[in-house]
Amino acid sequence: MWPQRERRFIRSFRGQLIAALLMVSVLPLIVIQGISFYRIESIMQDNTNELIEANMSSTLRGVALTLDAYGSVLNQLYTDDGLVALVGKLNDGQDMALNSNQLIRTLRTACYAKEYIQGITVIMKDGGMVFYDKLTGSTIRNAWMEQGGVDPAALYDQISSDNRLHLLPTQFAAQVGNQRVS
Repeated sequence: MWPQRERRFIRSFRGQLIAALLMVSVLPLIVIQGISFYRIESIMQDNTNELIEANMSSTLRGVALTLDAYGSVLNQLYTDDGLVALVGKLNDGQDMALNSNQLIRTLRTACYAKEYIQGITVIMKDGGMVFYDKLTGSTIRNAWMEQGGVDPAALYDQISSDNRLHLLPTQFAAQVGNQRVS
């Protein structure tokens, strides 16, 4: 067999070969893999950020279009001469039952113009209200006004002071049966 000295040399030589193999092949592989990982991670993060930004921009445009559509429904109501005349008659106290009923029918039609319109309320100068609530079909009880603790006269003054379109927030959500309304 091999003498002791030669065995040490072979082990030593084997160790050197293994070390050289590791240095020449495995270590560069680990370095390249590490660099590639961080580069790919950076590229994926950039792509993800771009996609998120594009989606947010698209969502923002969609929301703006939806709000414009709701604004259009309200503008149609504001500029409807028949509706303006009905509100004028109600403000003057003329034929309250008849004019209220006609106004409610107009509001009902407007509520069904867009899917997410749950109700429309017309507030008179004196704080009186005529409304239609789509989910309950109620013309007697206005859940969002009652739940929100809103004073109709104060709301009328606030909104009519600047003569602009106002969309009220959904903080005045109410429970109708088993369904949450906002």
